[in-house]
Amino acid sequence: MISAIKGHKPEGQKNLPMERLVPRERLVPREKLAPKERSASGQPYNLPDTLPVPDNFSAAKDPVVTDYVAADYVATNSIETDYIAVDWGSSNIRGWLVVKGEVKATRHAPLGITNLQGKSPLQVFEELFASWYIGQPSMLVFMAGMVGSHKGLSMVPYLRCPVALTALAEGVRHFKPYRQAQLYLVPGLCVDRPEAPEVMRGEETQLAGAFALATQQATTGHISLAEPLAEGGEIQSHALYILPGTHSKWALVENGVLTHFYTAMTGELYHLLSTQSLLKASLSQVSSREVFEEGVKAGLASKAILAELFEIRGASLLGHLQAEFTNERLSGLLLGVEIGQLSQKFLSLMRKRPIQIVGNSQLAHRYAQALALAGFKSVQIDGEQAFLAGIRSIAHAMDK
Repeated sequence: MISAIKGHKPEGQKNLPMERLVPRERLVPREKLAPKERSASGQPYNLPDTLPVPDNFSAAKDPVVTDYVAADYVATNSIETDYIAVDWGSSNIRGWLVVKGEVKATRHAPLGITNLQGKSPLQVFEELFASWYIGQPSMLVFMAGMVGSHKGLSMVPYLRCPVALTALAEGVRHFKPYRQAQLYLVPGLCVDRPEAPEVMRGEETQLAGAFALATQQATTGHISLAEPLAEGGEIQSHALYILPGTHSKWALVENGVLTHFYTAMTGELYHLLSTQSLLKASLSQVSSREVFEEGVKAGLASKAILAELFEIRGASLLGHLQAEFTNERLSGLLLGVEIGQLSQKFLSLMRKRPIQIVGNSQLAHRYAQALALAGFKSVQIDGEQAFLAGIRSIAHAMDK
């Protein structure tokens, strides 16, 4: 299927307000279009008899685009268009092949933007996903996360909060075509305040997806990635989202607008303490709900976290805490401190409405446990489903 996105204009092409890129071998007279060259409705794509070549087209200067020339725009239904969604963070990359709204394949690798193992981002991308787009006329690829930072493929400017979650598409940047792949980078978000600056890359897509799914459920009564994401509907005017992770985000959404957010380095701090600090020798990986909850309670009441961290070491050495449970104590303590401190910024809202936890089931469950101990209700939203819905909503907005 030929895919298209409005608004993209190859450099040097000035007279086509809406267009797509197609492989040179597809430039055939419209009357010779084979059935496979037809749109989802069964009608031939509306290709002109002749196709303009960009003014600066040069195989010698830019081999990346030598197989492509500009063509006129072909409207597509975002439900029918196949695409690749990529979540590319600092540590990992994960991609999904979406065909007619359904995930057909998934790939994952520990090759984050800061861990490319001597390869370029494009090399990693091709190694993982080439089989999904090679041989296709043109494949849309939407990427979110650190891939849009200065260390990734290309720096995509942050959108400043407050920002409507439905407006992310306005900041998407088109990276030059790579073989049959049309690469689009989703912008990150920032809170540009000197006293409390904040940034995020990747979580904004999950937030947009969680919001879109909530809207769809409120409008249709169910959730389906294979159907158009609904617009409008009765949704909460104010909602607090927590996105657990290496750097957990607490984000306030008011009437579909992300007004501000805060970040807690809980996940990274746990990793550093458990792998590189004095506590490393004491930590094990045995689960204990009781010890975890004791740690959460201590964290919620914490007044001196630096001293309390060392107490884990002392408790283990002196026999007050079984060595195999020290990891649970550390995890609970840090999570309790995060909730105890950041909940003060949203206390009134958290007492009235459930917190939306967006993430993988294991981590989301831990946050739900800790929030319950603090007296707060929560609901869990699958992080993968939210990310895919976010990409879907962005693609849909760009295809209007």
